[in-house]
Amino acid sequence: MKALVTGGTGFIGSHVARKLVAEKASVRCLVRGASKRANLEGLGIELVIGDLTDRESTTEALQESQSRLRDLTAGLLTAQEEERRRISRDLHDDLNQRLAMLTVELETLEKDPLQSAELIRSQLGSLRTRTEGISDDMRRTAHQLHPSMVEHLGLPAALRSLCTDFSKQEKMRIDYRQRNVDGATPRDIALCLYRVAQEALRNVVKHSGARRATVSLVLTKNRILLSISDTGVGFDRELTKTKKGLGIISMEERVRLVVGELTIRSRVGDGTRVVVDVPLPEAR
Repeated sequence: MKALVTGGTGFIGSHVARKLVAEKASVRCLVRGASKRANLEGLGIELVIGDLTDRESTTEALQESQSRLRDLTAGLLTAQEEERRRISRDLHDDLNQRLAMLTVELETLEKDPLQSAELIRSQLGSLRTRTEGISDDMRRTAHQLHPSMVEHLGLPAALRSLCTDFSKQEKMRIDYRQRNVDGATPRDIALCLYRVAQEALRNVVKHSGARRATVSLVLTKNRILLSISDTGVGFDRELTKTKKGLGIISMEERVRLVVGELTIRSRVGDGTRVVVDVPLPEAR
């Protein structure tokens, strides 16, 4: 048994406890077991036996939480750098090169103004089409960095646009449905739900093999529900409980910040469904 002198700062051995008993000192003992008080040998010595299980469980949970936070921070920093590299590559290798080609063609038109009107009209039409393509790609890149549409047009319009963009880019069908969402959604909740939908659709494209998905947004009296489902290959949910990817961790953290709940349902061969349930501020 380990004993702790009342008011002390550390544990001492049982032989010391016996000595303290003999000297009528005040002793506090902490051991596993039910809480209990007793007077030793009628000497007025108080013995307090307390259960350390809860304390140790709390310590272990705190250590696990700190470890998870470190892993999440490292993962987010890595993802941030990868995203910066991707954007830099897109700007330099794609958009910059396309703009350079437009410049060359405009210079050619400038140097040879005596071409037929029909040929000039055709070249200008081609330049306009390519310029519109560059503009669309620039808008898409800016939208990925910060979805301003969520703030300006609201969550339903932003989700509908997200589904349309994914459908065009990935050549797959993504249906958007909504019910009772005419009012404005709080900004923090709207941004959270948009980012979760964005991440979930990326996972559909990367992992599910599905050619069809559905995004649904429903507002009840005091809650807002978002679901993203697909008809893909699915996965073993038990595997993600022990080793979660950064995408799932990121979704969980976003939903936790708005006091919501994230549920992922999936079975091998039977698709996947991601559900977010967030209480509105007045219901918290």
